[in-house]
Amino acid sequence: MKKFFYFPLLVAVLVLSSCCKTVPNYTKLIPEEADVVIRLDIRQMSKKSGLTGNDKMMKKAEEFIKSEFTGKVREKMLAIFNDPAEAGLDLRDPVFLYFVSGPENNFGIVGAIWKADRFTELLNVLAGEMGTEKVHTGDINYVRLSNVMLCYNDDWFCFTPTDEEVDAKAQAQAIVKRYESDSKSIADNAGFRKMCEKRGLAQVFIKGETIGTALDGIMGYMYDNNPDFASFYEEESAFGEMEEIADSVVIPDDADVAEKDVAEEEEVAEEEDAMFTEPMEPDNDNYRSSASELAKKMGYDLEKVGVILEFSMKNGEAAFTSEIVPFDNETQKALKAIDKELGGKQEGFCLRVNFGALKQFAKIADNLSSDDVLFMQMAANFVKYIELKYEGNCMVSLRMKTHDQSKTPVQSLVEMVSNYLDFI
Repeated sequence: MKKFFYFPLLVAVLVLSSCCKTVPNYTKLIPEEADVVIRLDIRQMSKKSGLTGNDKMMKKAEEFIKSEFTGKVREKMLAIFNDPAEAGLDLRDPVFLYFVSGPENNFGIVGAIWKADRFTELLNVLAGEMGTEKVHTGDINYVRLSNVMLCYNDDWFCFTPTDEEVDAKAQAQAIVKRYESDSKSIADNAGFRKMCEKRGLAQVFIKGETIGTALDGIMGYMYDNNPDFASFYEEESAFGEMEEIADSVVIPDDADVAEKDVAEEEEVAEEEDAMFTEPMEPDNDNYRSSASELAKKMGYDLEKVGVILEFSMKNGEAAFTSEIVPFDNETQKALKAIDKELGGKQEGFCLRVNFGALKQFAKIADNLSSDDVLFMQMAANFVKYIELKYEGNCMVSLRMKTHDQSKTPVQSLVEMVSNYLDFI
């Protein structure tokens, strides 16, 4: 089972050990049809987490590698641990994960290569340990690992699902052709390009129509669980009829009346079948039609916007921020009008939850175990408050403030968990 953890461990080593173009060329590998794209700045994550300067954590990681691996794998892992460039990946540029909805639910990972020969060496060492085929080298390097394909050259790598019935070399060539051609890709999308301009730890770009589909699912769920259905059953006296049958019909165990009992049981079953009514299917078409009409009145459609979710972190604070991105001038005007209606940044809503109350709750809750009380007290000492706030310009943020302003939330969390483990 250990072999399945090689690649996640490799990423962890790179993060613990490890500048950037706005829209890297390799984003042309991401198809135009991608619904969701995640941008990860591994280098910044490493720095902001504070783990790289933590000698204790670094020593534990090194000890783990030495204890869990042997031979060439351990030798290679330790080399990467001491010098991330040995992996051959270039983490100065971001890594992108993308998802394409459809029958196959396609996905992929793309990023930059620092030294292709070093990356090939790493993959071949892992292939020898895992008992899989080695890298096929040439103008394009590729290797099939179970049901995924990894191909790369001197500049980029691409990790995608693969069909074992398709020739591996042909699939690798198709990926190269997509990169070299002038065909449309996500790199041509205005919302995606705006996301790439941001310099935070991580961002997610979601197309407007994808948000619409998600809203369909939410509305469908609400429709299925609408309380009106309960009143519908009451109006039909369904529950009342069931209670009457339950009170009046008794199925005895006496064998002498078995024939009569069977007849009554069948009759009851028929009546029960008639009483249950399945909820109607959610009318998403009408909902989308109404939403579309409303959108037009406001000056935009879901297809004319994208949404960027951004994660950022600094000492004493971590935040998720959502931003609606308009793709044309009319939509931009509509969003400004919405912002005005919401009162802008000064008059927008703000909901804050203070965690100090957990300390008080821990004192008065005598039915809690000592571990639960300790956890609540530690959480209150870790988080100062969580805040949901309208930032203006159709942006909403979810922000967490921590007590220790000298550390990032990740550093504080690691320290808290370490203390908790020492206690128990």
